[in-house]
Amino acid sequence: MKSAVFSVMTNSVLSRAVAPRIAAALLLANAALFCGCDRIERGIAAFSGASERANAQETEETETETPQVAVYVVKNERVPLIHETPGRVVASKVAQVRPKVGGVLLKRLFEEGSFVREGDVLYEIESDVYKANYDKAEANPEELKRRQARAALLKDKQATSQEEYESSLFAFKQAKAEFDLAALELNYCQVKAPISGKIGFSSITVGALVSSAQEQELVTIQQLDPIYVDVNPSVVFLSKAKKNGANDFMQNARVELLMEDGTRYAETGRIQYSDNAVQEDVGTVALRAEFPNPNGVLLPGMFVRARMEEGVREDGKTVPQQAVFRDPKGNPYVWVVRDDSTVERRAVGSERTFNGAALVDFGLEAGDRVVVEGSQYISDGTRVDVVESSGGAE
Repeated sequence: MKSAVFSVMTNSVLSRAVAPRIAAALLLANAALFCGCDRIERGIAAFSGASERANAQETEETETETPQVAVYVVKNERVPLIHETPGRVVASKVAQVRPKVGGVLLKRLFEEGSFVREGDVLYEIESDVYKANYDKAEANPEELKRRQARAALLKDKQATSQEEYESSLFAFKQAKAEFDLAALELNYCQVKAPISGKIGFSSITVGALVSSAQEQELVTIQQLDPIYVDVNPSVVFLSKAKKNGANDFMQNARVELLMEDGTRYAETGRIQYSDNAVQEDVGTVALRAEFPNPNGVLLPGMFVRARMEEGVREDGKTVPQQAVFRDPKGNPYVWVVRDDSTVERRAVGSERTFNGAALVDFGLEAGDRVVVEGSQYISDGTRVDVVESSGGAE
């Protein structure tokens, strides 16, 4: 058993702080086993002495160790004030294509999902009846036109009455109107694209019967270049932006987009218009921005994040985000190293970011040293050793 005890002492990996205590405990166990009960008291005394020496050693080491921290030196810099808000992509034009005459659908002449131009023929409707009406109406105006011309000549020679002349003129105009209507109906047998854009899926197949009175559209065309993004920033932002940019905000405001995966959209947009009323329930104002979309990256219905500049802070101050903490009430604070190498907890204002760093509104001045690493070892008034931060601030 004695060899087993010494084997445990030899093979165990003990920390500097607990090794004296365990050694004393093992001595006590040995005393109890080999020295008899009459020597237990001396073993207990030995254990107590070893424990006290270990505690004293820990206290001495703790008092002599100074926490090391990394800092970031605050400096003034030009910081654009960016407001970020969610937005939704909408098409700049939307056309729901419906037939203007009834009949059986004979052909579909487009590829679903492709780009079509204004005036392209999309569908053909059977036209036999409309062609017959057109041919009939085409013959009448010519004959009536000759009769009307003859009536006008006779009227000039006073060989016919005014009533007969007006009757022939009315018959001619009526026949002309019937001809124009027949020509329109024949033309409507070809369903054409009203706008240029990307065409969707056809809701009806060849061979189906369509009607000019039907509610369901045949297909929808959406114009995607340019394209709109609708956003609803707070009225506070809009007021600040107009104040900083005077009356030129609507003309000069640039808008950037962040896609759903966090990447930046390549094109920059402009504010097209602002609503003239505030949404009372949420305190926001509807804005619409226009973006070029030559490659069709933006599609209607997509959710994006719009970033708009409300002004510029010439003496802005930023710190790494890991340097900013929050108390139980959510108020932000940082640890600042004083000139005497002690730290203080300082309340700051920080509600937005810039290039991944926290933008500080108040509480810091240029030259302040803010702790960015090692804050878990400090408290208010702790003396620290400052080392160079990861950002090379000192």
